[in-house]
Amino acid sequence: MDGTYTNDGWADEGTPTAVAALATAEMIFYGGYKVTSDAANEGIYKDYTCSAGDNFVIRAIGHSDGTSVPKAILYDQDNTTEIGSLTGSTASTRTAPDIFIFTGQAPAGCTTLRVKLVNTDATADDITYWHQCELLNNLLSNPSFETGAGNPWVPTGWTNVNVDADESEAEAGTVHSGSGSIQFNTGASWEYMYDSNPLTSGKFFCMGGWTYGDGANGYFRIMPNMGADALIQYSPTAFFITTPTTASWSLTQGVWRNVGGGGQAHLMLSSGATGERFADDYFVIAMDDVSLNIYPASEANCTETQGIRVVGRTVCTTPLARLTTKKGVVRITVTPRHGAGIFTRFKGVSTYPAMLKIFYDTENYILFRVRGNDNNLGMTSRVNNETIESNVWTATGLFEADTTYLIEIEWDLPSLIKCSIDGTQRLATTTHTEIFAQAPDVLYVGLDQYQSARQFDAVYGSPT
Repeated sequence: MDGTYTNDGWADEGTPTAVAALATAEMIFYGGYKVTSDAANEGIYKDYTCSAGDNFVIRAIGHSDGTSVPKAILYDQDNTTEIGSLTGSTASTRTAPDIFIFTGQAPAGCTTLRVKLVNTDATADDITYWHQCELLNNLLSNPSFETGAGNPWVPTGWTNVNVDADESEAEAGTVHSGSGSIQFNTGASWEYMYDSNPLTSGKFFCMGGWTYGDGANGYFRIMPNMGADALIQYSPTAFFITTPTTASWSLTQGVWRNVGGGGQAHLMLSSGATGERFADDYFVIAMDDVSLNIYPASEANCTETQGIRVVGRTVCTTPLARLTTKKGVVRITVTPRHGAGIFTRFKGVSTYPAMLKIFYDTENYILFRVRGNDNNLGMTSRVNNETIESNVWTATGLFEADTTYLIEIEWDLPSLIKCSIDGTQRLATTTHTEIFAQAPDVLYVGLDQYQSARQFDAVYGSPT
């Protein structure tokens, strides 16, 4: 839906009054169409070439003008038969659109699969807004559970493991789309069925489906066998996701990476069910490969216009000279990557990120850091083992991401240590009775040398 109607393969379904590209204010994404209709089931369509037995998953996004009723349909053009559909609501809006996700299989004799996006209302001058539509190959067999056999009932192309007689059956009433789903009865407990198609080793894939719980305790686990086969993308150990127990259709989906050489899509049943559970429109989608280049942190790789980028647990130090135990000043520009209000959002540990540390040893240093909450900065000074905390500066609106600031930390001991930002004093300690045992001789930027996980992501200029 790139906004060039008919050139991108979409055409009139029925005789809609008008089809026009969405205006910018009407878009959710780039592109899309608004379809004006004056009769039921008018809209737009696009054809796809297929073979009998091919499996698909469709995802379409649209919304109503308050009167139209959006509907997405998978249609067998050769046999003039609907394969499956979902109907939206007049209450859908641009900010809360209808999202149609369901599956289908091309029947015998089907060589052209048509995707129809229509309005089922017959009111004149209805407008239906369509933002996105994609038809993807589904790696599962019989993903809508339309056909099967036996007792227990097993969908065609699936394998049963320990589900006993009378614990599963074909269902024609409680369905998400199409004409059928699979029903599991209360006896099914930690038993499962799986699709026979293997998942490709080393690949990422999206897996999910629609389930209908018993309203109490019964749920499903969506999983690719065990963790030796595949893991959820964000975890080094997790390999399944759990569906809701609510007695209504719910979509559960995730992204896995295949870490082993096998695995198939599994549907596992929990224990404790008090009523029937249903599953429908199950899918596995192969994700596109992504190639990343990773470069180690180095001065050359981290140089930006404002200076050296110090992020993550990178250790960056620079020597300091011409400082004394009684007097000194260190000046450096800092361009934070995240400012006041979200200072701690990227921290590595529970303690607060360190921006600068002027250091000689653990009994002689000045630490400039986030303090107390996401908006505050403070200074800790340790002079010959005498530790004093400065006041706290609330930096809201005054210390922002991607803005370069001149930080000046100056000491005149015994008594004063102060911190100025862009020439304005913000922090100070005035009660030291000691001088440094030795003059500070190294500057740590972006972290605390004591705990490298206390990183403060920023770009630093050269100190003076």
